Amino acid sequence: GIKVAVLDSGIDYLHAALGGSGDPAEFAANDPTIIEPGSFPTAKVVGGYDFVGSNWPNTDEQPDPDPLDDGSEGGHGTHVADIIGGEFGVAPGVDLYAVKVCSSVSTACSGIALIQGMEFAVDPNMDGKAKDRVDIINKSLGSSYGQPFDDDLSAAVDAATGLGVLTVTSSGNSSDKPYITGTPGAARTALSTAQTHVPSAVLPFMEVTAPEDIAGLYPAVFQDWSVPLSVSGRVEGPLQYGDGAGGNLNGCAAFAPGSLAGLVVLVDRGACNFTLKIKNVGVAGGVAGIIGLVAPGDPFNGGDGGDRPIDIPGFMISQSLSDMLKGGLPSTYVVFDPANGVPLIGTVVGSSSRGPSNYYQAIKPEIGAPGASVSAIAGSGTGTGPFGGTSGAAPMVTGSAAL
Repeated sequence: GIKVAVLDSGIDYLHAALGGSGDPAEFAANDPTIIEPGSFPTAKVVGGYDFVGSNWPNTDEQPDPDPLDDGSEGGHGTHVADIIGGEFGVAPGVDLYAVKVCSSVSTACSGIALIQGMEFAVDPNMDGKAKDRVDIINKSLGSSYGQPFDDDLSAAVDAATGLGVLTVTSSGNSSDKPYITGTPGAARTALSTAQTHVPSAVLPFMEVTAPEDIAGLYPAVFQDWSVPLSVSGRVEGPLQYGDGAGGNLNGCAAFAPGSLAGLVVLVDRGACNFTLKIKNVGVAGGVAGIIGLVAPGDPFNGGDGGDRPIDIPGFMISQSLSDMLKGGLPSTYVVFDPANGVPLIGTVVGSSSRGPSNYYQAIKPEIGAPGASVSAIAGSGTGTGPFGGTSGAAPMVTGSAAL
């Protein structure tokens, strides 16, 4: 009986986890501008509306009654909805409302549609009365450095709060920069959500055992699209920089087959995807890959560029540590042991935006939740895939609030 409106790119209500048939052919044949008889609503997605259409921003908004998540990006709104109230979601008993306010062909969301979506959430039958309002609105979206005092969406959030509706938002994924957290999360009454590490996350230590003058334990940030040490176990080997002969120092080109057998390979950041670097190391026989930064700053969990196969652990280290390892060559020997690390549970992920808000110095975000999870992929029928960031953290909080 708890009602949750998902203001996003729509919801694939045909997915089995969200009350649909689970048949990809039905999704492929669906006309996203009309509601095919018997397809919508479902037992889980009980209502909704499309305020943008399938072509915005390449055209003006073209509203229609079918809020199907029909984009080509795997379905942002579908992931969010599944985390909140899908078959294995946080609160699987909720009634979901698919309020499509974001594009099918880009990552943009329409300001006009967002206001209309807020109106819909507090009055789903659009009779001018708020008796049928939802209980919670989820917005896994936002604008960095947004100022709530002159933002119409923030005003709408505060107005919805006055009617008894909680709005949960993502704080953004712009890392540790002062004041970067934005609207609508910066609204006075919004509950802005940071991304925290999953309970199993560990900051691994890289142990350098040789040469003796640099031996010790050093932090190395695990890349979560690679193979965790909990799966691969202890890995160790002599360190090699690039191809060992002064070439392929960034790891963007393929290494000779078998040339990295038994080696831990250090490559520089830059010029290609993080994933391609680690893939190339693994394909050539390396047991682990390390990405060294080439400028001052903290190492971080790099984005997943989609390159595969990746069957070895990958790490990132600071420029100063990378330079130290290079200085120990050719004697540098490193060890990664799953027993050596610091639990990260309860700490904020490096990519998550911090506060405070840039107006009133308000504490934003106010709450954190694990953001990395596996949830429904739009158009797949039954498929799931990884989804993360504060967009994945906010629905964890929304589901918790529903419970």
